[in-house]
Amino acid sequence: MDDEKVSLDETPHVDRLKVHLKRVASLPSLTAEEEIQLVKKWHEAQDERARQKILERHQRLVLKVAQGYKGYGLPIGDLVSEGNIGMMQALAKFDVSKGFRFSTYALWWIKASIKDFVMRNWSLVRIGTTTNQKKLFFKVRSLMETFERQGMNLSHEEIAQKVADHLQVPLDEVLDMILRLQGQDSSLNAPLNTSEEGSEWLDWIADDENHAQKVAHEHEIRKQKKFLSDALSGLNQREHQIITWRRLLEPPLTLDDCGEKLELSKERVRQIEASAFEKLQKSMRQHAHDEFNRRRSYSL
Repeated sequence: MDDEKVSLDETPHVDRLKVHLKRVASLPSLTAEEEIQLVKKWHEAQDERARQKILERHQRLVLKVAQGYKGYGLPIGDLVSEGNIGMMQALAKFDVSKGFRFSTYALWWIKASIKDFVMRNWSLVRIGTTTNQKKLFFKVRSLMETFERQGMNLSHEEIAQKVADHLQVPLDEVLDMILRLQGQDSSLNAPLNTSEEGSEWLDWIADDENHAQKVAHEHEIRKQKKFLSDALSGLNQREHQIITWRRLLEPPLTLDDCGEKLELSKERVRQIEASAFEKLQKSMRQHAHDEFNRRRSYSL
């Protein structure tokens, strides 16, 4: 069964996923020598069976990483598929002469690919793309929970300050990200609290923000700007103006300010903003979905 495709359908049936999980869990790991021989067969002779065996025998690693991101409300099958894309990219670049095991090298590519997918499928307008914003997006929740569990009777603001000190980012950026995450897109229905199992997976995986940034940062920003630009082009002039004032300016204009400029009531501005933002969400999710399928088709 080594030559079976390791990817899952975009929206896999629950039974299919369960069968896949059970099967890969029963497969033995490759020895170092087996791994070297298979990598050489793939790199030197494009042996497809060798490639599939490498990918299949490392599915447990992909599943483990994907499990850590299930708290963001995305289908586990999609996370696994995206992790497989990262693993394939790692295999293409892996150099056996360096002396590392493939799992060690592939871990960062798997994480970077899944993180990129999570970022694309959350609200691109709300979350942002700076290094600090990306760091906060993936760390603020678990750190808040950790400090709260310590039972130090700290206020919400004091806990936020501890998070800021720990991550070495400004307090106002921590507070801003907390508000953004608490105001997550209801249409995505992405819960912030992960299960105990998910937290254990994240604790198990070492983090290297510099490496993840090097792998995905510039490419991610270009894609997100393109997604946002395309989405904004679908709005009418008034919607575009209100979204720009309310969502893209720093600091944003108030509803009263927008209403005064457009000679509209505060409530009417709020209604237009809500409708326009819903259009943006729909458009950006479609772009992200199309990009996800394009990458899968290219890599698989």
